[in-house]
Amino acid sequence: PYFLDDHANTERSIIKWTLLTALNSKSKGGCIQSSKLRMQEKGLDDSDMDYHKLLDSLYSKHGSIKDLFYKMNAVHLQYVESCISEYVISKHVEQGIAVLNIHDEFIVGEKYETITRDIMKEAFTTLGFVSIPMIKRG
Repeated sequence: PYFLDDHANTERSIIKWTLLTALNSKSKGGCIQSSKLRMQEKGLDDSDMDYHKLLDSLYSKHGSIKDLFYKMNAVHLQYVESCISEYVISKHVEQGIAVLNIHDEFIVGEKYETITRDIMKEAFTTLGFVSIPMIKRG
């Protein structure tokens, strides 16, 4: 979700923070101001960053959620993420598979990778999502 073709050289953390801030801000201006402040705090150089273009790229890539931008929906999104995590963890427990959940990642033994991918996809479809995110090996 944080790679944008037209911002391929942009630091991932700038894109991630800007997307998350867009979902948690009251306005586009507030999002941009918060993003700039965060980059200064982190010591990242964003002097060449055009946040308006970055946000336009994020709208294009994430069109299905752009209506959530500037609506301060963080609490609901955190709840949704917790439902996904709960589903994945409970399915692993039912099968006797040890799983460690860290934020939006699931750590399992290598031999359970395929099962975990299948459970993650099942969680998204069972919980009613039409889009399944890319699942990558860490």
